[in-house]
Amino acid sequence: MIGLVIEQNQVSYTGNYAKPPFKLWGQGGTILSGLCDAFGSFNVTLAHLRVEGAGSQSPLDQAVNVAFGTKGIYRFRFDKVESTFVNFTDEDLDMLPGILAAGEDWLRKAVPELRFQSHQIQYGSHSRPSEGTIDELLQRVVKTDLEIPGGSLKAGVILKWIEPENGWVVQMTLDYSQFVENGLFLWFGITISADRLNFREVAAGARSLLDNRLGQLGLSISTA
Repeated sequence: MIGLVIEQNQVSYTGNYAKPPFKLWGQGGTILSGLCDAFGSFNVTLAHLRVEGAGSQSPLDQAVNVAFGTKGIYRFRFDKVESTFVNFTDEDLDMLPGILAAGEDWLRKAVPELRFQSHQIQYGSHSRPSEGTIDELLQRVVKTDLEIPGGSLKAGVILKWIEPENGWVVQMTLDYSQFVENGLFLWFGITISADRLNFREVAAGARSLLDNRLGQLGLSISTA
């Protein structure tokens, strides 16, 4: 098993509404106070909030961002909610399900008729293999008979499938990293068509699925 030693990583979540929460349009005070209250247990105050696109006439340009330290952000928009953590630790990642649940609880109380059409979870990383070269690693995964005169072929792979147990639509990309020398770029995305999620269960299931599918390729995520 080849370990993938992480150099850079990012995880993001997007929750797409079935219908925009029009009730909150023009209710800036309600949104700001609601977000402060929702994330109070994470030590969020007004100083952690930023209004985005306030001068725009398009609702799609407007958002309220909530900062969680220097690595994480939660963003309320009128077409979706988003959250992103960059170069996170396991402790940072463990906070994310609680943040998403708290944000959704506030939003559903503020707009009881709110429904979600879909949820997307995406993980990306740039890592170096614990042994061997990235060429050797990808040649184990990518099989092609294409011959390139005068040079060797470098190729990544995009895999797509539907998980039969839960209907999750999954996509995984393995390719050469543009940021880490002799590194692998890994992207793993899940789309779930549902209204409500148990975020902690989904997070655990997504991580288990990623580990299992990488294991089938003889790979594992390492932290050292």
